[in-house]
Amino acid sequence: MWDFVSAFWVYLLIAAFFILVFGSLLVVGLLEKQRVRDFAPVPPETLPPASPYFKAMNDAAPHLGYERGEVVGQARDSRAYRCCLAFWLSPEQKSFLCIAGGKLAMVDHKRTLILSKLDNGRVLVTTDECGMEDFSGTRDLELLLNANLSELHALHQQRLSSASVSPSTFAPTNLLGQYEALNEIRVRALVDRGLARFVDAQCNVYRFTFKGAFLNATVGYFRGLKRGQAQKERIKLKRPGS
Repeated sequence: MWDFVSAFWVYLLIAAFFILVFGSLLVVGLLEKQRVRDFAPVPPETLPPASPYFKAMNDAAPHLGYERGEVVGQARDSRAYRCCLAFWLSPEQKSFLCIAGGKLAMVDHKRTLILSKLDNGRVLVTTDECGMEDFSGTRDLELLLNANLSELHALHQQRLSSASVSPSTFAPTNLLGQYEALNEIRVRALVDRGLARFVDAQCNVYRFTFKGAFLNATVGYFRGLKRGQAQKERIKLKRPGS
């Protein structure tokens, strides 16, 4: 009898945990306003202090042949959102780096993306940290958890080599504008699928619909857990700069 009661409470606590997580993700997904264009050139003194991660990833970029682009800041008058992005273009101009640092909703933000646009319109994205899953159908995402830049670069090059479609060439200037253009394609696809809706006349600010928030809170959450579980041996790796 005691074993049954103990098991009941264990399962009840597990169920309560997942309900709490689901509810939190659903509410945040429904209420949080997100932006297509959220960054702009800002005076260097207004950028947040560079974290060891941000500095390490940027220091590694030129050693792999990347050419420096602009560093931009989050265009918000808010202490909670003080994130910056550093852009670097690959030597063959087929991909670019987006290194993020600073505070996002008052949480330390450390993430690097390598992006390439294929001639069929799809975007290859290789990243070093779990994030929101893509339900737009425009991106092919692959995670290499806690990777240094050399590892991330090698994986992305491997993905480009095995792709059946050639990558497009990026212009060497205004990487922020090209990044925002890819983001707009993604968001408009979400809107077309009924997963998001714009909340301003300029079609810049958007929220997830109930369907979109529900997908992120359920399918997206468990996909993220699966990605992390598949690389559990990398969880204890220190982030660059640590």
